[in-house]
Amino acid sequence: MEARRGTAVVPGGKVSGPPNGSSREGTELWIVRHAESDGNRDGIVTGQFDVALTPNGHLQAKRLGRRLTGMAFDALYTSDLQRATATAGYAAAATGLEPQSDPRLRELDAGTWTGLKSTDIAVRFADEWLAWQKRDPDMRRGGGIGESYNMGATRITAVLTELAERHAGGRVLVIAHGGVMGLYLARMMGLDLSHTWHLVVSNTGIVRVRPFELAVNSEPKRYGHIVSVNDLAHLDGDSGRPDHS
Repeated sequence: MEARRGTAVVPGGKVSGPPNGSSREGTELWIVRHAESDGNRDGIVTGQFDVALTPNGHLQAKRLGRRLTGMAFDALYTSDLQRATATAGYAAAATGLEPQSDPRLRELDAGTWTGLKSTDIAVRFADEWLAWQKRDPDMRRGGGIGESYNMGATRITAVLTELAERHAGGRVLVIAHGGVMGLYLARMMGLDLSHTWHLVVSNTGIVRVRPFELAVNSEPKRYGHIVSVNDLAHLDGDSGRPDHS
């Protein structure tokens, strides 16, 4: 499937002004969640814990590579966590691009919850787990040292906007993580970040966004078209895992 080459939401949830030059409106980001990791398979809160891909994850990434073969991208960026860089390796082989790692593309930091299953968290951090069920966008999970949804949304929006501006008018491939991808979409749509979990991005799910296209022409103008979410056509019926870790 060939896509057309594609103003962004800026940090803090505001939108930028009109793009400088019509070519920027064609800027398109293909943001892909990494393939299945050991943490996904084992049902742990992975956060920024550096886990490897499972054998099934390598198969998913290989299928992603076949999907991308023959497509033209201006650049390939990836989170520096190995579940993302390993996925990016398959994308690199398919596109001929050298992956550029950026730690700002990492998953949300889960603090002291990192590496634990939700059942364990509910026992060891009972009060905090109970409070978390409200999904307060300002709550910092994991003993108050993890990232809040608002912090993560600001971080991922800033870096994706920067990458889009760096390749204005082009098409950029980014390998990232489910949680921050959902936050990016939610902030672009102006949603309450506590509803982020309604946005499912499975392993190797593709999200296509044109961040500089005008979405709402009335004042205040809003920019950003979400072309597709969680495209898994390359998995041949394997839906991946929808959790955000």
